[in-house]
Amino acid sequence: GWRSSRAASHGAIGANDGASTSRSRDDERSTDTIIYPLLQLGLADVVEDEKATRRLLHFSSSHAFNLRLASGYFNLTPEYSEALLQRSKKGRASTEILLASPVANGFLGAPGPRGSIPAGYVHRCKLFYDTVQRECGTNADAGIRLSEYFRDGWTFHSKGLWLYPPNCAEPNVTLIGSPNFGYRSTCRDLELQVAMVTRNAALKKKLREEADDLFSHGSPVTDGTFQRPDHYVPWLVAAIANLAKKLV
Repeated sequence: GWRSSRAASHGAIGANDGASTSRSRDDERSTDTIIYPLLQLGLADVVEDEKATRRLLHFSSSHAFNLRLASGYFNLTPEYSEALLQRSKKGRASTEILLASPVANGFLGAPGPRGSIPAGYVHRCKLFYDTVQRECGTNADAGIRLSEYFRDGWTFHSKGLWLYPPNCAEPNVTLIGSPNFGYRSTCRDLELQVAMVTRNAALKKKLREEADDLFSHGSPVTDGTFQRPDHYVPWLVAAIANLAKKLV
């Protein structure tokens, strides 16, 4: 738990020089929570958040940490998608992903072309869902489970990542900030996030409650999900979603 999570997060931001290691050892007994600020501006080749996220994904796979990920605008980059698929193929830990249902998308009912944005995200979700089914199949204990957030009268714009050590019901690593783990967050926008590692019992309990509350409003994504009328994607929207995937 604590030691391996500290080491992973420390390495994820490249802060593994001798001086930092020495200070970390000196402070280990008195420190129960560490926060690392992460910045991303892909247009200026500032990619520390992306690098940290990828390293945490690989760490969680190799150390069999269960993972929860939430994204209001689900459009994973190939690197993130591949890291999640490899987790599933190893079959050592579960992966839960929560995304907005089209009726919980903030662009639902928007005038003009923006009104088609929810359908575009449905298309991106379907592509990932099909890839998971094709490459990983279904595994209730160590597969990738997609859920759509729906709560009557609510939109969904939450984002975050929670890592749970093996045989633990509470996360001890989380990412908190603005990225949606998609193309736009990594390639275009200015994003700020923090990686937090903790062994504080009260804080871990709060993190678990936060994630549990979000995921309690999720409905499993299945083949039938994409047959529902509110998930219909016109062919033109699908084509544009593919062409403009790095813009959303």
